[in-house]
Amino acid sequence: MDGKKKRRKGYTLIECLAYILISSIILLMIMNLSIEGYKYSIYRVEKLKREDEIDNAILNMRKIFNEKDNTKYRVVDGYIRILKEKEGFEEVKNEENNGSSTVFTNGKEIKLNGKDLRVYYYYFDSKENGDLKTSNLILKDVSKCKFFKKDNIMYMNLEIDSREYLICI
Repeated sequence: MDGKKKRRKGYTLIECLAYILISSIILLMIMNLSIEGYKYSIYRVEKLKREDEIDNAILNMRKIFNEKDNTKYRVVDGYIRILKEKEGFEEVKNEENNGSSTVFTNGKEIKLNGKDLRVYYYYFDSKENGDLKTSNLILKDVSKCKFFKKDNIMYMNLEIDSREYLICI
């Protein structure tokens, strides 16, 4: 051994610690990004479900407005009353009766009850005094619902989840 130290092949302790530290940091960053991505995907799915509920509610209200026997639309204190030309039976699907029921009706009202937007089925007499038959939920967690008429066009102003919708019906 000529006075020289033999150099071993391999890594020193400092090199091993640096490698473990860098690998741990990269692994933690990947885990953090994965968790954030998962949380965002859950948030996005919930948001899309809510947007679908809102779209379905708007389509249902347009369907109610465009029924063939509707003759008279009256805005009363921010809600709307729809009267039919003739009275008759109507099949109503709602969760209160766990299915569908057939009611004798000649009019409807769409209005906000607390935070629930509902359609109420009535039988109105000649003085427009209504006898409530049943109601059906259109949409939950609605902050504001106002109806107004401009010229011959009906508008509905909805505020849902801090977003405002102006819908021409």
